[in-house]
Amino acid sequence: MLEANAHNHLKNLHQKNLSLWPHSLTLTRLIARSLRRRDKTLIKLASDSQNDWWPALLIPLCLHNDNIVLILSERQYRLLLEVELPKLKSSRLDCDYVEGIEVTPSDEKVWVLRYQDLIFAHEKDLLKNRQLIFPEAE
Repeated sequence: MLEANAHNHLKNLHQKNLSLWPHSLTLTRLIARSLRRRDKTLIKLASDSQNDWWPALLIPLCLHNDNIVLILSERQYRLLLEVELPKLKSSRLDCDYVEGIEVTPSDEKVWVLRYQDLIFAHEKDLLKNRQLIFPEAE
């Protein structure tokens, strides 16, 4: 059900904004399926996509938000907080998230960490059974 729900949210977003990445619907279904099944999934995004893949990643995370940690580079972290999350909010999809290492969130929130925070969280055994998402795993 998560795949269909995420697909529909993204489809509605596509109707409002035709400049989204052409593979967004496929990517959002792959992400949603991986989250639902708690799979270990590696998806290589083309470098020419110019970050148009963000909605396809974030929509399933916001809908599922169950024990998820989103690990980002400093640039991605700023882009997420300043651009991508406000865009989602304006499309009536509010993502329930906690940023940084200061507060360990409940299981119902997406935990957004930078790379250096991930190391600290691992050392302090804060990750436990959380599913890790690395948009730039390479």
